[in-house]
Amino acid sequence: MPLYNPSAGGGGGYSTIQDEGVSLTQRTTIDFVGAGVTATDTGSKTQVSIPGGAGSSWTETEVDFGAGANIWDKNFTITDAGVTAASKVIIVPSGNTATGRAAGDTQWDNVTYSAVAGNGSFTVYAISATGPITGKRKVYYNIA
Repeated sequence: MPLYNPSAGGGGGYSTIQDEGVSLTQRTTIDFVGAGVTATDTGSKTQVSIPGGAGSSWTETEVDFGAGANIWDKNFTITDAGVTAASKVIIVPSGNTATGRAAGDTQWDNVTYSAVAGNGSFTVYAISATGPITGKRKVYYNIA
């Protein structure tokens, strides 16, 4: 059912609004809100852009497991002013060479990283699945 009614004296409007291809209930007004949200007319349709996801940035940092002979797991605290207790932190190994390491030696590591956010920092929990691990490693993290 089109929104345009010539006897009402108004102009034409949208007949269908979709969210990821799913049609929504028809209304007479659409209001886009939120930081960075834009709605533009492309000539054939109205395009709404909502920032996030692919534009996020990753930060690389170095962690040090130490020089012990039998280190299978370790916790690290990483300070970042952008972190709050409500943040979601993703942390993954970096393939870049850490201080004092040989290029490509991280390919032999099988370390699982997880993180718990706090205010201004987060705690990283690292566990080696294949054997003791020593020295420094680089990791990437992303805060959402």
